[in-house]
Amino acid sequence: MKTERILIVDNEPLTRVKMRTILEREGYRVFAVGSANEALRQAKKEDFDLVLADMVKPCNGELELVEKLREVSPDTIPLLVRGYSDIETARAAMRVGVYDCLVDPVERSELCSAIAKALRRRWLIKETMRRRRLINEAQHRRQLVEGDSLRKRLVEFVRN
Repeated sequence: MKTERILIVDNEPLTRVKMRTILEREGYRVFAVGSANEALRQAKKEDFDLVLADMVKPCNGELELVEKLREVSPDTIPLLVRGYSDIETARAAMRVGVYDCLVDPVERSELCSAIAKALRRRWLIKETMRRRRLINEAQHRRQLVEGDSLRKRLVEFVRN
């Protein structure tokens, strides 16, 4: 079973149930809420790998939810589902960190593919950061050892 946690934000109960069912069958741990305010409360309580938000009826501005989610949980990947295709909104969404914008109605295969790609990207970013941290730690240890070796040689030199 997959361990990734997905938060669905959609004001339509039937759509929430449909998406939740699809994603749970794919093995994800899914939580679904009906409003942006509920999503923000949930994101403050729990860590999510991905947020799938339907922005047909946005809260206080089209991308405010995404911006607030990025503040609360910067590692969470946001995906938007929209009722229509609009290049300007898509560009604005990308500027605030949205990974992808899907046009509703979304086919199951398209939804699952977009989520898998987004989660893969998230994993790659985290893995890159982990490896950089390990490299930095190894370099720091090497500097300490080299410094220690230099001190030993200096003490030997002074003694002789």
